[in-house]
Amino acid sequence: MRRWDLHSGASKLDLAFESLKLADAEATHHWDDKAHHDFQEKYLEPLEPRLKKAVEAIQRLAEVLDRAQRACDDDS
Repeated sequence: MRRWDLHSGASKLDLAFESLKLADAEATHHWDDKAHHDFQEKYLEPLEPRLKKAVEAIQRLAEVLDRAQRACDDDS
């Protein structure tokens, strides 16, 4: 029996960020001034590499937990 599902959480995180980028692209049509550029620079741009690292870490953790689960199942 699986007790976690980190893969779908990582996918949801990716999809949420894609939605955020689309919303920002749409906002650019109506909000294209220094404040918007500052917002992008301060909040959005640093978020992408951090998010990618987080998703990669979640995926690695999911692999480790899957191996641990299989090892426990094999011992049963």
